[in-house]
Amino acid sequence: MPLPLGFALSAAFIVGVAAAASGLFLPLLVFMGAAFLGAWAWNGGRATVILGAAVLLAVTLGYARVAEDDGFPPAPAELETARSFSGRVLDVPRHFPDASYARVKLSDPVDALVWTTFPPFPAVQQGDQVNISGSFRSHEDSHPRGFASQRGTTGRLNARTVQITGNQASNAQRARSFLAGEIKSRMQQRIPEPAGAFATGVLLGDDGAMTSATRHSFRVGGMTHMTAVSGVHVGIIAAAILLLSRVGLVHRWVLLVGAIPLIWSFAYLVGMRPSVVRASLMLTLLLVAQLLGRPRDTLNAVGLAAALMILFDPAIRYDIGFQLSVAATIGIAVSVLLIGSRSHWHLVWAVPVAAQVSTEPLILYNFGYYSLVSPLANIVAIPFLAITMAMSILTVLGSLVSDLLADALALGTWVPSYAIVLIADMAASVPYLSGDVTSLSLRGVWIAYAVIVGVAAVFYVLTRPSEKEADVDVSLLYRV
Repeated sequence: MPLPLGFALSAAFIVGVAAAASGLFLPLLVFMGAAFLGAWAWNGGRATVILGAAVLLAVTLGYARVAEDDGFPPAPAELETARSFSGRVLDVPRHFPDASYARVKLSDPVDALVWTTFPPFPAVQQGDQVNISGSFRSHEDSHPRGFASQRGTTGRLNARTVQITGNQASNAQRARSFLAGEIKSRMQQRIPEPAGAFATGVLLGDDGAMTSATRHSFRVGGMTHMTAVSGVHVGIIAAAILLLSRVGLVHRWVLLVGAIPLIWSFAYLVGMRPSVVRASLMLTLLLVAQLLGRPRDTLNAVGLAAALMILFDPAIRYDIGFQLSVAATIGIAVSVLLIGSRSHWHLVWAVPVAAQVSTEPLILYNFGYYSLVSPLANIVAIPFLAITMAMSILTVLGSLVSDLLADALALGTWVPSYAIVLIADMAASVPYLSGDVTSLSLRGVWIAYAVIVGVAAVFYVLTRPSEKEADVDVSLLYRV
């Protein structure tokens, strides 16, 4: 089972990105160059020389792309003493019961981009022109750990009062805000809480209506990814599309014309968050490969998607959602390859365990908590998630036809949604299997991933699945 070339080059690019942050670029380049020279001396083939040169070039490109960009420019001195600010809301705000969050492009007192905490009322929308009374803190005083929604910002603006003076959103942005608002309203009118807030989070990634107690249960149970629209949600859509194709209901070229725009429309609806963009890029590559009759290689797809996103927007590497999404997908893909075709039932436990193991170092580094109950909770809850998403879509569509039909479908949405909430509550109530700990250091993260890679390599050497076993076809729900 050779390492896919696309993944190898993409991984080399990402290693170059990481080397820029660690200051180890030159030692790494010397070490890798010596390793390839040794391999060439041992093998002597032209392919070794070409591969070595390509990998070294990819590492250098990764380093060069981010070497001069930290994603967080210095704060203008005028912001430190200002108490009144004016600007425009750039993003789709994240709304919670006690606050909302978004980037704001300031025009007064200076031109700057700031990460802003808004009071819950008035509820700001993308494109709003706002006058703000509040205080500013630079990122040097409070380091923005892990969230690329803050990328490019000079610091954090805490808004005490807000006045909305107009809206400059584009037609597409207004259409998105209107559609998301309509979907949220139609669902929460018909689905009782706390299931209604959860179902809305599943469909739109907007978990702002969830109570703090419910959100805590999902956090402790390691299930927050269910309401942060991610690869799982895109994978559910992909699985439905491929099912229609395989039973002959949709021709494969109709699939190409219709599925890819549908996937990217969904990504735009939920705000083009990094985890969704990564999954949509992967799914686009996998669908195109299928339509061209090429093998669908998950490692190639995730590597290329991650490298392209960093190449386009280097600051996205700071986003914890992006980091977790890429790490989980690689972990799942490797576990599928290691298991091979021994038994597809192994995927039931291997997928959530691989996702947990591959993301735990990042969770410990960014959040300082662990959840040993997460794999079991996800094994039980994932089947209900697919049903919840499907029934949520049907509920919204049914509301366009008749209230009676919508109410009946809403009941079908409430059952799996409430089941997942109960699973999260039960997982959170188990003692000693989750809790807060001292955050892992950056060096600890590197050591943890070195151990994980080493264990995976030893397992592969000991089991060594055949090429036929390694070429197992699994649902895109797991691939994406």
